[in-house]
Amino acid sequence: MTMRSDRYPPTARTVMVPMALTNGVLPTGLPAPAFRAFVMLVSLANDNGFVDILKPELERLISTRIDNATRFLEPLRESVIDMPGIDHDSVGEPWFESVEYLPGEQKRLAGVIRLQLSGAARSVLASIAYPGTVAIAADEFRRLSTVPGIIVYLRCRRLISAVGKAAEIQERFDDAGLFQLFGQYSAAAVSNKRKADGEIGQTLSISRMTDTLLEPAVQDVRRHVDDVVVVLSEGRPEGGGRGRRWSHVDLLIAPRPKRLSVRDIDAMMTEKQRHRSEIADRRAGKTA
Repeated sequence: MTMRSDRYPPTARTVMVPMALTNGVLPTGLPAPAFRAFVMLVSLANDNGFVDILKPELERLISTRIDNATRFLEPLRESVIDMPGIDHDSVGEPWFESVEYLPGEQKRLAGVIRLQLSGAARSVLASIAYPGTVAIAADEFRRLSTVPGIIVYLRCRRLISAVGKAAEIQERFDDAGLFQLFGQYSAAAVSNKRKADGEIGQTLSISRMTDTLLEPAVQDVRRHVDDVVVVLSEGRPEGGGRGRRWSHVDLLIAPRPKRLSVRDIDAMMTEKQRHRSEIADRRAGKTA
C-alpha cells in the first residue's frame, strides 16, 4: 500500500478538462505547480473565457500554498500557446488576455484570482479538432509532481475515456512523436555534442527523451494514480542488437488489478481453513 501525505483535505471534485489540453496543446515555460494551476484555471473558465476563484480554493485544487500570488501567477502571464508539430495561427499567442490578483484582508477576506483567456486560446479550445472534455479527479491530479507527469497523465486519461477503463491501451512514439508530446519541455533532453570541425551541435534522441522525460513521467503517474498501470517498453529496429539506436518506445496502459478488501481476505482465509479441515478429516478417516 502506498502512503501519501497531503496538507489539504480531499475535495472530492471532478474537473472537466478541455480535450485540447489532453491532446498536444501545451502552455510554455511553466513549472509543475503553475502547470497544475494552469490546467485547473483553464478548465474552470466559463464560455466567455473568464475564471474567478478564491486563492484558498485554488490552493486546495492544486495542493500548493501560494504565499506570493503575484509572483506565482507571473509564468501564466508570460505563457504562450504551443502546438508541437502543428502549423497553426494561434501558436505563440498568449494563453491569457489578463491575469489579476485581488488581495484580501488577513483573517477576514480571501484574495481572488481573476483571469481571462485570450481570443486565440478560446479559439483553440473550441476547435472542432478537439471536441469535448475529459473528466479528472482533482484529488488525484494535484498529487502529480512533474510537468512530464502531468502531460502523460492527461494523455492517459484521454485514451482511457475513449476506450474505457477495462481495455488495455498501447501508444507508440518515435522521436518526433515524443517531441510532439512534450513540446518545448523537450529542451531538458537536448544533448550537446562536439562535431568533427569543433563546433558544438545539439541533438535530441528518443533514448534521451525517454530517460529524461518519459520515464520520470511514468514513475510520477504510477505513484499517484490508483486505477491504472502504466509501463514503458523500448523498441529497436528489427534485427538490431545491443547498442543499436531505438526505433520507438511503447506506452502501455492497463487497468490496475483490484486490491482485495479486508472482507475478501477474511473470506479467502476462511475458505482455505475449511479446505484444510476437510483434508485433515479425510486423512483421519483413512487412518481409522
